[in-house]
Amino acid sequence: MDAMLNSLKLANSANELISDETYERLKRLISTGNAIVFVGAGFSKESINIIGSTPPLAKDLALQISNKSANYLKEIGADSHYIEEIKQCDDLMVASDFFLNNIPQKDELLQLLKDNYTIKDVTQEQIDIFSMKWRRIYTTNYDNAIELSLIKSGKSVTPLTLEDAPNQYKSAEDICLHINGRIERSKESDLDSAIKLTTSSYLSPEQFLTSSWYRQFKADIDNASAIVFLGYSMYDIDIQKIFFNDSSIKSKTFFITREGTTKFQNYKLAMFGEVINIGVNAFSHIAAKCIEESHQDKEVGLINSLELYIPGEEHDEIRDNDIANFMIFGKVSDRYIDEVTLNDNMHDKIILREEVSKIIEHIETDNDILIASDLGNGKSIMTRMLMSKLSRKGYLCFYYLYNEFSFSKDIERLSKLGQKIIIFIDDYSNCIDDTRYAIENRKDNIQLVLTTRHFGYENTKQHLLTMDMSSFKTHSVDYLSDSEVDNFVHIVDHLGGWGEKAGLSRHEKLSELDENARSQLSFLLLSILKSEAIQSRIREISNLALNDKEYKETVFAILLLDVIGLPLVRSLISDVAVNEKIYSAEFTENEGVKNLFIINNGMVKTKSSTLSRFLIANIFEHKYVVNQLLKVIEHLYVINKDAKDHRLQTLITSLLRFSIIEKLLPQRRVEINYFYEKVKHIIPNLINDPHFWVQYAMSMIPFKDYPSADRYLATAYSLAARKDNYHTKNIDTQRARLHLLVSLTKTGNEAYLEFEAGDNLIRIIPNDIYKYRQVLRYRDIYEKVYPTFNAKQKVFYEHAVKRIIKESESPELVEDLTYKIGVNWLDKLRGNLKLIVENIQENRPKGKK
Repeated sequence: MDAMLNSLKLANSANELISDETYERLKRLISTGNAIVFVGAGFSKESINIIGSTPPLAKDLALQISNKSANYLKEIGADSHYIEEIKQCDDLMVASDFFLNNIPQKDELLQLLKDNYTIKDVTQEQIDIFSMKWRRIYTTNYDNAIELSLIKSGKSVTPLTLEDAPNQYKSAEDICLHINGRIERSKESDLDSAIKLTTSSYLSPEQFLTSSWYRQFKADIDNASAIVFLGYSMYDIDIQKIFFNDSSIKSKTFFITREGTTKFQNYKLAMFGEVINIGVNAFSHIAAKCIEESHQDKEVGLINSLELYIPGEEHDEIRDNDIANFMIFGKVSDRYIDEVTLNDNMHDKIILREEVSKIIEHIETDNDILIASDLGNGKSIMTRMLMSKLSRKGYLCFYYLYNEFSFSKDIERLSKLGQKIIIFIDDYSNCIDDTRYAIENRKDNIQLVLTTRHFGYENTKQHLLTMDMSSFKTHSVDYLSDSEVDNFVHIVDHLGGWGEKAGLSRHEKLSELDENARSQLSFLLLSILKSEAIQSRIREISNLALNDKEYKETVFAILLLDVIGLPLVRSLISDVAVNEKIYSAEFTENEGVKNLFIINNGMVKTKSSTLSRFLIANIFEHKYVVNQLLKVIEHLYVINKDAKDHRLQTLITSLLRFSIIEKLLPQRRVEINYFYEKVKHIIPNLINDPHFWVQYAMSMIPFKDYPSADRYLATAYSLAARKDNYHTKNIDTQRARLHLLVSLTKTGNEAYLEFEAGDNLIRIIPNDIYKYRQVLRYRDIYEKVYPTFNAKQKVFYEHAVKRIIKESESPELVEDLTYKIGVNWLDKLRGNLKLIVENIQENRPKGKK
């Protein structure tokens, strides 16, 4: 009966002090289990410690420590006035700092803390609060009240401090991070560092900023459904130093303060979120209500990790300016996509990809889809076109948002719906664990559309082989058909975008591009972006965002991550920018920034990966690009020593890849050489890494510095030989490439010996896409140096080509899902090789086989 009365009192108290709208919004946001809670000293004040009292707040603890100092000074006969002054000190930092520097009784101070902050009993209200599921629990408290509340609610608990590495607890449940340290299991030496008591050790912005947990905290506040500060005091931690001036964060932040506090007392907190002065006990009733309703609610709850595509109901007229912004700057709204997918007569507004209808046919026959392309070849726009078209066909189309916490729960919720659902996961290689979960755990009503760049695809190929991918159909969208290229030319004609080339033929307009580049969308777009008129407009837009140093660093960080293909989450952007401007309202409201990016509710999107690549390579100074890359790598290397974060390591590795560097610094030999020369001083162990020397060698080849490339590959082989079980596939591939290129610079026997050496390596390279990229050069060999071979050497060449044709038709390439991505490209290559064999046979003297 008493418990029921108390519950009613709490309910009345909460309802009186909080509006119905706020009450329902708070309840909805925290009931997801995806909210984080930041617990201050006020939470623990009603719990009971092992000496039978309540744990003291900061001022009371300071007086207890000051009293101990005074007692010691009295024993050694210190001045009485001095003792009395010290005894009255109620500033915790001053009192503890004085004690640790002047009183040789650390054991007694530690015992005092353990007596006060080892909790033996907690209230039902405290238990109710932690009966709820929280994404993460942060606390400035030393005590174990949270842990005890979790245990009494029937949960396990993982208590941690800033000294623990977040990456080691990715799958841990109910993590409670004690920012100022925890008393349990602490020792005397912890008083100088791990337990934050003194001026020198108390949590400062710098300590949190440089800790591994700060990165996790930034990711949490972006992805959390709500941020609740509970029993918080401004003394606990200066929120202004670690929180951000961002409306999307403020809108989901709540401060539960002591009942009866005034508007003025809460003035500073209100700058960062909504203040609800109902107290901890009344908040516990809201928590209990969430738990009660969650047991009753059998419907699908709030989806956190996925965004539903909702097609527009109104028709928008598409003007020339809209088309120009789309084609040149990648700026396109969902309404634009809806309009062009609703009508077939849109060839002057978008390239209507033939692959879209093929993919929809596969989806309608209950297949899943895997789409791959290189940077900027249109997979993101194709994804949006698919969502638009499929939404009108009655499918619910959801887009994955990289929220690590709730994806599995969202899959479970969506599986309960009796409706056809398609989940689109862009660049799935960045979230392979969630992708695996979706493939293995979704119900029959859920289909998947996965996209990736080829590099990510090759890197995760082995993961795919361990899954059941029999339902997947693969599509490569790198190359445009002839009609699609004509579609592109027509759009640019319609916009008057060719400038002085307007009067030329289709072939002449594209004459600067080689045969492969002419049918790739990214190269076609780059050819337009290079016009002086377009570049002038781009500079005008981008200069507004690049005048400020930190803005420029942040813009560079976003563009860089986009080119690499990593998710544009703010925590990662701030790591790469080496500043926090991405969280600043002033940055997101900058006109230049708004023209370049879409930043909304903590989500960052670029307009076009092709534009991102173009901006770095053409708008930023080349010297700035290389110096900023080195600065970023140095920063990531330093913070990852402690963080040991897989995503940071992936980023560092990506930044060392020549395929990335050449996109950022095209044809800039001096800057590229400088980068590889300097980066090995930043990360000293690179000089012992065979992979680094392979990348260094690759950076020499485009500039025809074949001797240096040969030397670096020899270094890679030597280092690889000293490592256990090191596979030399990458080294063999680049050495084969080098032999073939050197062969093209020679004639006769010298050319043949280089070709033979290259072909011998091609024989042992695994049958994958990288092998066949080198085989492309066999056609050049035939056209340029084959005529200089003697009869026996020509026979060797012919047999080599026939062998490769046969290998390219092997089942592992033609039938296995993990190789189907390149099947169109391989068909074309195989056709060229067969033509070579036919030509050799036709030109062979009669009577010879």
